[in-house]
Amino acid sequence: MEMDKWIIENASQLLTLEGASNWPVTINAAHAIARAHEIGSLEAGIQADLVVMNAPNVSYLQYHYRVNPVERVMRKGNRVDRGEK
Repeated sequence: MEMDKWIIENASQLLTLEGASNWPVTINAAHAIARAHEIGSLEAGIQADLVVMNAPNVSYLQYHYRVNPVERVMRKGNRVDRGEK
């Protein structure tokens, strides 16, 4: 569980340049539905859904579709185990 806490606290620093370029999409969408105070950014007090993948870049995913690169899934800041919904 210590790693989960570290991921949440450092998620914004873990984004790649590709991910960072899409960042305004999430916060702008949250503003559009008047929920930016609770979703849409990675900061303390904001609800977080994250997928941590073991992939060097986004292109890796399209060429390695039979491999599951997902290392960890977090929903509302809590780790989700396999099979859990």
